[in-house]
Amino acid sequence: MTQVESTLERPWPPGEQPIDRLPSLLRPLRNRNYALLFTGQLSSLVGDQLYVVALPFLVLGHASVRDLGLVLMCFGLARIAAIPLGGVLADRVDRVKLMLFTDVGRAVCVVAIAAVAFLPEPSILPVMALTGVLGALEGLFLPSSYAILPDILSDDELPAGNALNTALESAAGFIGPAMAGLLIAVFSSGVALGIDAATFLISAVTLLLIRLRPRGAGAAAQDDEDPAAEQDGSSRIGFTKLLKVSRIFQLVLLITLFSNLAFDAMAEVALPVFARDHLMSGAGGFGLMLSAFGAGALVGGLLTDALFRLRRRGLVALGLGVVQGVALALVPLVGGLAGACALLAASGLTIGVLNAFYMTHLQQRVPPHLLGRAMGALMTAVFAAQPVSVLAAGLALEGMSPAPVFVIAGLLIVAGYLIALSSSEFRRL
Repeated sequence: MTQVESTLERPWPPGEQPIDRLPSLLRPLRNRNYALLFTGQLSSLVGDQLYVVALPFLVLGHASVRDLGLVLMCFGLARIAAIPLGGVLADRVDRVKLMLFTDVGRAVCVVAIAAVAFLPEPSILPVMALTGVLGALEGLFLPSSYAILPDILSDDELPAGNALNTALESAAGFIGPAMAGLLIAVFSSGVALGIDAATFLISAVTLLLIRLRPRGAGAAAQDDEDPAAEQDGSSRIGFTKLLKVSRIFQLVLLITLFSNLAFDAMAEVALPVFARDHLMSGAGGFGLMLSAFGAGALVGGLLTDALFRLRRRGLVALGLGVVQGVALALVPLVGGLAGACALLAASGLTIGVLNAFYMTHLQQRVPPHLLGRAMGALMTAVFAAQPVSVLAAGLALEGMSPAPVFVIAGLLIVAGYLIALSSSEFRRL
């Protein structure tokens, strides 16, 4: 053994261990599996934004606004219907393989939709059918995409991993729409959709390269061999019992439902009307306010890891939830675009922090063999609220200004967090 080899292999003396200078937020990226997942999801999320912008232009180029509504409805209903099945499958099969299958399937669907754009007289029916399949595949994908993180990262790394994921989603929201607009302007909607399909294949390749021993799928069988699991009964608990006995899970679902009922009505209906009729800023003002919210969410996601280092973080999180609701309620009352942007940025920051904070606690507390179904229930609460929320806001705005919608949305969010405040277990998170 050479002197150099001896030096390299000798353990560090006490008190002389090398200092890890990498910020704690970035440490999960040293994990090969997480780095692969992060890269693939960045590609896929940017592609999703290409799809969101390109699809309306594709449909409206050959059909009516009513047809666009039908296409989007097919996607949304199929996604909602498939999410519970995706949660069950995430607990029954290999999560990486399930995500890989759905990524390849979505790539094929998007390629087919892009091909329709190049037909001389495209029909809306194939687009409706394909977007329905695409929505169903996304519904199968989503629960595993959230449940897989504890398979990859340790409990200590989960807060930073979820913070990075939240920041990733916000960053994709910035990059994707601008890229889509440029591609459509220079080329066509079909080209943008083709690139979207390629991003799914990039994600699929990164999933192929992941090597891990799942803690979720098949965990129930593993727990049967673990005396500690038998002693605390974790291997025997079913999902229905989890819903009945876990106060934290119940309250996270309640907050998620209230928040999305409020936010969808505000962002998709009241905010554009407010920009057009009261701020007189049109689509530009609407886009600027959404960008302010996205910027806040990006910063919030990056701050989540710091929240976990606070002593009374559960109470701080609940306080941030109340701030979120109050900020939304005040948006139409501040008297201008700058004030509205500032309040939306503050609201986005709290959402960015809280999404990662509560997601981490669920991943750490839900038994691994139930995590897929738990994530499925959470995603159902997220997406099922949207049709009800926007319909109610649309009906309400026919006879009044958008200001009451903001106030009601803010109060609904505050109510959810105040209900959670009554739980001592939730306050001690």
